[in-house]
Amino acid sequence: MIFSVNLKNVIMIQLNYYSQIMFLTLLTCVVQMLQTDDQKLKHLFNLDQNIRQTIDSLMAANAPSEKLMLSYQKMAEQDSYNQKIALPILDRYLTGEITLSEESLYALYYIIQHADGDIQVKYQGFIKNLFDKQIISNVEYGMFADRMNVRQNKAQLFGFQCYMDAYIKDKFLYPLSTSAKDNRAEFDMEDNNYADLFSGEYAPLYVSPSEYVIFGHVLRQTGKSGEYNGIFAEVSVGNIKLLTNHVGFYAIKLNKEDVPTNIDFSINGKQYSRPIQNKADTDWEIINVLILQ
Repeated sequence: MIFSVNLKNVIMIQLNYYSQIMFLTLLTCVVQMLQTDDQKLKHLFNLDQNIRQTIDSLMAANAPSEKLMLSYQKMAEQDSYNQKIALPILDRYLTGEITLSEESLYALYYIIQHADGDIQVKYQGFIKNLFDKQIISNVEYGMFADRMNVRQNKAQLFGFQCYMDAYIKDKFLYPLSTSAKDNRAEFDMEDNNYADLFSGEYAPLYVSPSEYVIFGHVLRQTGKSGEYNGIFAEVSVGNIKLLTNHVGFYAIKLNKEDVPTNIDFSINGKQYSRPIQNKADTDWEIINVLILQ
């Protein structure tokens, strides 16, 4: 059987298809242009919260690490997109070119809260102003201040930010400043002391300006691709020796002047060494060891 095709009709169909694509693209741009800044920020806030609710659901369902890490990647992409749209709006607000609703300013808080450290440092004055105007709560301000410090490997001021390994899913408070208790009292946060929820091997570590913390996990790859389990190991830092717990977690506090150049791990008779960065103006670092099969 032979089919006859009219080349002119094919070309017209293709032109109509591409015209529709161009029209839809143009329509999307027009809609975006017609949206107010407040509407855009409300939409971005919903996107910010939706991806985090998805991750919370996966964690509650004990989802596989590979699926969880894929969601974290999507969250990072979403955060980057949100910042690309929101930050220019914020800059125009700060120069007095536009006004924004309190709902929009609240949305901007979360977009900056989930940004990288350099962005958080840039807009920390704006966040403090939101707190002074009571647009965000004292706890929300504390969460931001702690996250900004964590992004720079500095001690938390209040104690709201937790480290959680993607494979093991255990939680450990990032190191806290020795002034954390006084800071919570100053900002009326005594009822929000999450440090009380951690004990034993996961008890919070408080660091002074002259101290330094190293923590992390020792993990071995399982039979499944991309999956790791925590294992026992002996950890040595200078003259200090300790064992990881049953899921491979360890935490060590040192005097900064005593921090060596390497941390050593002994696992079933095999030795592994990792460099310690101990960068200036930091209070801690994470050093994980992943053993492949």
